[in-house]
Amino acid sequence: FDVDEALAMGSADVIVGNPPWVNWEYMPVEYRQESQQIWQKYLLFSQKGLDLSFSKEDISILITYIVLDKLLKDDGILVFVIRQGVFKSAQNGANFRRFKIKDNCELKVLRVEDFSSIKVFENASTQTSICFIQKGSKNQYPVPYFVWEKKKNVSRINLYANIQLLAALEQLECHEQIAIPAIKEDVTSSWLTATPTTLQQIDSFLGKNDYRARTGIFTGGANGVYWLSILAATTTHVCVSNIVERAKRKVEQKETVIEKELVYPLLKGSNIKQWNVCYDTYLLCPHTIQSKMKPIPYHIIQEQYPASYEYLLSFRDELNARNGFAGWEKEIQKENFHSVLRIGEYTFSRYKVVWKYIATEFICAVISTVNDPYLGEKLLLPNEKVMYVSTDNEQEAYYLCGVLSSTSISQCVKGYMTPTSISTHVLDKLNIPSFDPKNEIQCRIASICKQGHTSKDINKYITMIDNLIPELYGAYKNCPSSLNQLPLLFD
Repeated sequence: FDVDEALAMGSADVIVGNPPWVNWEYMPVEYRQESQQIWQKYLLFSQKGLDLSFSKEDISILITYIVLDKLLKDDGILVFVIRQGVFKSAQNGANFRRFKIKDNCELKVLRVEDFSSIKVFENASTQTSICFIQKGSKNQYPVPYFVWEKKKNVSRINLYANIQLLAALEQLECHEQIAIPAIKEDVTSSWLTATPTTLQQIDSFLGKNDYRARTGIFTGGANGVYWLSILAATTTHVCVSNIVERAKRKVEQKETVIEKELVYPLLKGSNIKQWNVCYDTYLLCPHTIQSKMKPIPYHIIQEQYPASYEYLLSFRDELNARNGFAGWEKEIQKENFHSVLRIGEYTFSRYKVVWKYIATEFICAVISTVNDPYLGEKLLLPNEKVMYVSTDNEQEAYYLCGVLSSTSISQCVKGYMTPTSISTHVLDKLNIPSFDPKNEIQCRIASICKQGHTSKDINKYITMIDNLIPELYGAYKNCPSSLNQLPLLFD
């Protein structure tokens, strides 16, 4: 494909293609510098300044807009294979969803075919969609949205490059849905997709709330240093071995003794099930609730935790070479080679409502301290693949977990989450009443959820919460009598 030759051909009535997919952050620095003006020309950047360091915008959206602008006739149709995330991502694709070329040409999305649950390309695991866009017409919601999935009676899909259409259709089924902006007042917000009936049911659950979700602790690419196994323990120290087998950046494996005060049980995304968690790894965390995003200063950690300091110092070169830091975080790293990321007072809150970042279903649990055989009672800390809301109020934690676990809310989240990742932004679009300890319905939801965390069969507890959700949101006046008889677990 030659751009000059394409421009020389003149405008087309129909354009079909598959633009390259490369994230902004992975583009060569020279290309980013040269192309930034073009991104801005088409108003496609939603981030500015240092925030560009975290941008996940994809070059495919820029190419799509250039092709629409330069190569397609007015009223022409563009059919492009594009990332499904441009419709579902909360952080990225927002300006793509303006569906305007430089504020002077409207674009109408005629339909979207969603293949995100299917491996469309043989050698790549991508969340794929096909969008049909008409140039020169104003976009209108709802947009027809078709979700393709494996047929239930097909054990395994076999889609090869030159497969015939009928052979592919024998393995797939299509579910017709519609798409609307998840935030009504913001047409650039990520899309909520579901059947018309489901969308009508979940409409009251969309809105705003006072809760803020966080990302768990990130080592910046040094899991091999900070992730530990405990071999033995004394009153004040633990004998540990750093876990190098699963680390992407290889470091020397060492067995040493360090102070147990800086060691915590570590919760990974794979450890989370609905209303249940476990752990098999420990984390050396050189931060405290007082130090927040900056680690314990050199002179203090050297004086109070000399064994931990010597262990970290032995990996100084590897820690300085980390490339997981971006923007202002690099300044902290320059001053403190031993620091980790995504940490603050909230990291050390007593209770957390957690969910997996990499997941196909939205499931939650409440975590707090654990009684560890080596460390005693210690706070369970989440890693970067765990999203969470922190609080020091136990009752509030179980209330929030109960609401998020209800069938109505989880269906709502599923309507706008990307197929395999559920970021902190999942809460941004939800109408969740703030916790009030005087609100009887909220307290009952908290009690039910807490009881469910100790049960092997949680379905009956979710059903009880489901029956309370309409009343929480003002749909009904009376609570079912069976729920009124449920004892409260909180004072």
